[in-house]
Amino acid sequence: GILTAVIDGKPGLVPMNNSDVQVSGYDKNKLGRQTVTITYKGKTTTIDVTVVERVVAEGFKTDYFVNDSFDNKVGKIRITKNDGSVIAVNMNSTEVMLKRFDSSKSGETTVTLIYTGEEVYECEFKVNVHDVAKITLTTPKKTKYVSHETELELNGGYLTVEAANVPGLSQFVNLTADMVTGYDPSVVTYENRDQVVTQTLTVTYSGLTASFDVQIAYSDVHLVQYMAAQLSHLDWTAEELPTLIKSEEDNAVAGIDAYLRLSPSEKEQITEEQRNDYLTLMYGQYYADTYAALTRTERADE
Repeated sequence: GILTAVIDGKPGLVPMNNSDVQVSGYDKNKLGRQTVTITYKGKTTTIDVTVVERVVAEGFKTDYFVNDSFDNKVGKIRITKNDGSVIAVNMNSTEVMLKRFDSSKSGETTVTLIYTGEEVYECEFKVNVHDVAKITLTTPKKTKYVSHETELELNGGYLTVEAANVPGLSQFVNLTADMVTGYDPSVVTYENRDQVVTQTLTVTYSGLTASFDVQIAYSDVHLVQYMAAQLSHLDWTAEELPTLIKSEEDNAVAGIDAYLRLSPSEKEQITEEQRNDYLTLMYGQYYADTYAALTRTERADE
């Protein structure tokens, strides 16, 4: 800064860092408006200044639940530079890094962010972490499965999480596979294929539980695989073709029918060896004889 002073009857400019200039009444650690006294060679004047925080967090999320991650999608860091100019940076900027955030227990906690732009600044602010008092489950869209589907589809399923000590404070949490237990499609087998099994699945979040039911039916994929296993002992490469007993004939027809019902993605789960078992039956001597017999029967019925 520059001080204007009358020196020997003439106005002159005196740098503020001149050894004859004394400044009093300024406290850099005290925010707000301050009156500063400037003295030069026995003469004094005053100026008003405003002390502001160098770095301030604004518009950030103030309330979290235990074990939440820091949400940088909202909020800005406002930085006041030495020349008084201000820059505002979004908290999700690549120039902002999270240094500290602990939501492992309820209570007030400090968040520390670091701005790594032209100059490095550290920003600290307080947020509140709350215990979960209640969860309400919205069931996923899909609740009907077949036995070869080993993974749950949780689209559309979420929890409404409510705080213990702040009425009205809640948030939505999408269901993830690690929250859900109890799904076991292997209980549906060929032996109980005519039954649709209902399973109750448990959702656990922050020590609280909710549940929903799914239904599991025996799948054509498993039927094809099972029938292929029953027919795998037949050797169609030998000089003398194998003779099928009635149960093997029934298995072959059931397996072929099921295979033809499969979608393209379901057919990908059938191994080449299993497919060959059916293709041999379909295009081998047995299938030709069976097809002719079925055709004669259909004509007779007409």
